[in-house]
Amino acid sequence: MNVHDLPYTKKDDLYTAYLSGDESVRSLFHYDPMDEESYFQRWKALKERKFQREALHNHLKAFHLHLPASEKTFDNIDRLKNPDTTVVVTGQQAGLLTGPLYSIHKCMSAILFAKEKEKQLGAPVVPVFWIAGEDHDFDEVNHINVIQKNDIIKKKILMNEGKRSVSNIRLEKDRLRQWVDEVIRSFGEKKHTQDLKQLMEDAVDHSTSMTDFFAYLMLKLFEDQGLVMMDAHHPEIRKLESATFQAMIANTEEIDGAFQKGSEQLHSLGYPSLIESEENNSHLFIEEQDARVLLIREDGHFRGKNNECLYSKEELLNIAKETPHRLSNNVVTRPLMQELILPTLAFVAGPGEVSYWSMLKSVFEVHNVTMPPIVPRLSLALVDRTTQKMLDETKLDLKSVLKTGTQKEKEKWLSDQVSFDLDAQITKSLQIFKEEHDQLKHSALSLDKGLQQVTEKNWTIIENQINYLKKSMERSIHRQHEVELRKYDYIQAHLLPNGQPQERILNIFYYINEYGMEMIQELIAQRYKWNGNLQIVCI
Repeated sequence: MNVHDLPYTKKDDLYTAYLSGDESVRSLFHYDPMDEESYFQRWKALKERKFQREALHNHLKAFHLHLPASEKTFDNIDRLKNPDTTVVVTGQQAGLLTGPLYSIHKCMSAILFAKEKEKQLGAPVVPVFWIAGEDHDFDEVNHINVIQKNDIIKKKILMNEGKRSVSNIRLEKDRLRQWVDEVIRSFGEKKHTQDLKQLMEDAVDHSTSMTDFFAYLMLKLFEDQGLVMMDAHHPEIRKLESATFQAMIANTEEIDGAFQKGSEQLHSLGYPSLIESEENNSHLFIEEQDARVLLIREDGHFRGKNNECLYSKEELLNIAKETPHRLSNNVVTRPLMQELILPTLAFVAGPGEVSYWSMLKSVFEVHNVTMPPIVPRLSLALVDRTTQKMLDETKLDLKSVLKTGTQKEKEKWLSDQVSFDLDAQITKSLQIFKEEHDQLKHSALSLDKGLQQVTEKNWTIIENQINYLKKSMERSIHRQHEVELRKYDYIQAHLLPNGQPQERILNIFYYINEYGMEMIQELIAQRYKWNGNLQIVCI
């Protein structure tokens, strides 16, 4: 493998400003992530705070017993009892087969950054993946995209999910097995296909929920890296969060006001908010009749957004105390909850997450804490051997393809193979025919004004026939050069699928099927830069 950098090219967005060290944007955060001193300051500050380390340790140990956790993962869980231990956190919804590639990039980032900071601090640093099991938007996680004949096809699974949190959706194992088999068949039979099938069979057998399935695969992929998985919606985690939920309910107006302040600060700098927030939002959800319901503040009470329920403040505080598993956070309070239960040295974030964390500085200050340094996650573009071969054969520039795709170069190459300009000839022919037909139309109408509709229909038929000939000629040209044109389509599908970054569309197991699980260890072994740039990895 080899790695090289492709600078982040978006202009005038907050993430670019954040990466470049723009002072006005950095002022929205408590720490400069590029300054090593930030992590020494953060570590010292965390040592002064109290965390429920023993209870957290006990839960995480029990949680991992039914998962394929390595000895190193259990060692890291044990290290959490040490008051000197901090964590590097990242997170995502529990996507099927781990979801898009950026979930893998987040895991790699947390693992590698934790290793780096442990060396610098001389103190234990543990990588933690926070599974957002409370999320209930099943459409975000119920599919993966696969490549079939150079097209991107969405492979979706149907489940009886309702509006439940993902962690509460029970797996229908037979349906999941069938879906997994279809996905693997779409990858094609390769050297490691049978091993992949066995891995999936084991994962399905040992999982009862979407989060189980996600955690199982992540731990197998990052075996021996010490990764710790955490389901944020697990009932035992909710017990640890009980006091914090009570504090959030007590301070709900202050939290919302702080969020509104952060949003206004962002707008004053000319950046849009990525968080839509209803008026009087409590920034908390409650489970009501097996559905996740957003709570709105109203006249000293909390009601469901669509009037599904109504609670007094005292009643909601009692729920937080007695049955905290019914409560969950939204995008505003989730980072704060993470801060208050984990000794977080750093949070690894993607571009969108950096944008919404930029509004939360005042929210953290309501609870007298600071947000951790926000580290840009790794962003990789994997270039497999077949894609590299086709790049060489077409003489396409890899960096240009990653930015703009192959369509323009494909059209240019095709036009160079044809000895005439088809578009120009068709345009000229239509012009000549139209001029002659207009004269014929004039003559027809001089005979009978009632022929107006007939002449117009006649011209439409002629025009359609000429365009039909054009399309037939184009199909013939494409057939003659089909082999070469497929190369452009293959490159596009693998590097900029659907015109979007590879990491947002493709799935890691497409590559595991070809290169095996050891590919992950090789990716981990590479040297990367924490600059937010796209890093090209030739595998």
